[in-house]
Amino acid sequence: MLPLSKRKKIHRNIYLFLLLVACLGLLYSRAALSMAQIGLLINWVAEGNFKAKIQILKAKKSILVFSSIWILHILGLAYTQDFQFALRDIQIKIPLLILPIIIGTSAKISFTTFKKLIFLFSIALIIKTLYSSAILFGLTGVELTDIRQIAFKFSHVRFALLLNLSLFFLLGFSFFRQEKKYGYKEILSLLAAAWLSIFLILFLKSTTGLLLWGALSLLLFFFILKGKSRKLKKIAVTFIALGIIASLSYFAYTVSKFMKTEKYSIETLEKKTKLGHPYWHNTKSKQRENGHFSGIYLCEQEIKKAWNSKSKIPYSGHCNDGNIIKYTLIRYMTSKGLRKDAEGFQQLSSADIHNVENGLGNYIYANKFSLYPKLYKVYWQIEAYANGANPSGHSVTQRIEFYRVGLKILSENLLFGVGTGDLQEAYNAMYEKTQSVLAKEFRLRAHNQYLTFFIAFGILGGTYALFALFYPIFAQKRYTNYTAMVVIVTGFASMLDEDTLEGQIGVTFFVLFYCLVIWGIDFDKNIKKQNN
Repeated sequence: MLPLSKRKKIHRNIYLFLLLVACLGLLYSRAALSMAQIGLLINWVAEGNFKAKIQILKAKKSILVFSSIWILHILGLAYTQDFQFALRDIQIKIPLLILPIIIGTSAKISFTTFKKLIFLFSIALIIKTLYSSAILFGLTGVELTDIRQIAFKFSHVRFALLLNLSLFFLLGFSFFRQEKKYGYKEILSLLAAAWLSIFLILFLKSTTGLLLWGALSLLLFFFILKGKSRKLKKIAVTFIALGIIASLSYFAYTVSKFMKTEKYSIETLEKKTKLGHPYWHNTKSKQRENGHFSGIYLCEQEIKKAWNSKSKIPYSGHCNDGNIIKYTLIRYMTSKGLRKDAEGFQQLSSADIHNVENGLGNYIYANKFSLYPKLYKVYWQIEAYANGANPSGHSVTQRIEFYRVGLKILSENLLFGVGTGDLQEAYNAMYEKTQSVLAKEFRLRAHNQYLTFFIAFGILGGTYALFALFYPIFAQKRYTNYTAMVVIVTGFASMLDEDTLEGQIGVTFFVLFYCLVIWGIDFDKNIKKQNN
């Protein structure tokens, strides 16, 4: 039998290796992610030393408090109806049970080792962004119909979260360090963080990712201002001031640009096209594209014939993204300020035809490298919803319907909720009961983890779940640590517009990094001094 010291070293190396595999699995492989967690459990059991581990659990009750979120789901089985869904949900959320105990009772890793882990993770992430960039530039043969496709078989929201996590870790490693002079590691970290920011803001353009990037930027500047470096403080204040001014100016500019609207007089609207066919003018419609009204100067007779002569997809058919061609075509021609008739159609290029076939309702959406089209979509959705349009398929405004229906479910199951397995059934029933305007394929769940907790477990269980999430932060005093706060802000912000803990990638992403920064890293005195 090997000496105890060697056995400990072997288990330790396996533990670190499996943590790395789990991190990489978040990017590339669900199977690797599952295998890493199974391996961590087997290694933890094989390591033994349970007496010491039990003592740690007794000393750090926050570990068991956090793990009890999984137990809450077990208790929710008592009044659930859909056991098949419930058991699947419990299986997905096993990381909530095992990872806090495994990481919390294992020997802490040094901050230096954690940095190496993040460096390797960041390299893997950069490789993924380079491949995604190749997709965006058309170098892979993959044709994009939605910018989110550059995440390549991966949730663009999760991608954005991991990008933020990595780049702000790297910035922290560079700014909060022991050495006064910048070495090659710090320089490379800053360059990597700059690239990840460029990719996130100009290429991926996830709304959640952009908002989180702003929040974490403020967090970074806050910790810089708390530090002792006067030079960094001056730089931080300058960047904060310039950032706020630039952001507000750009926001005001884009809103003003979106609200700019053409003016017309009903009396002066022409009645017929140049070919002699009648126009249809819906002057009551408020739908606009780039300031032009979609409801006026429409002659479907002409654009239908013209479209069918140019495209293999019929006028009454569907775009590559599932939307109906004719509505997309009307929007697209409007966005270019064209009349929807034969003469207007002739001004469309083959690239325009291709854009419509791919579901682009506005020609500015074809600009892959501008932030304005992303903001335009958000403004357009809000305006359309305010004017009574159906929010189905629109990521921002359909969430309003998710929340409305979710709150209605909660009001009817206030004390204990609907149980672990009945979330989707409760939503389906309430959509029917309230005669929701959402199409059936868009009748989804809350997309808000906090609301999901309350719907599943009521006021009592939901309140406890929130307590269990926040308690370890204060028990371990991690609110004063920059590295920990990057994870906390990222994870908790993601739960505002996503059911983060309801899927394998989401729950593992959150629990893995949360447990590492709360219990798993040995922030030594010098590092603490830099981070606090």
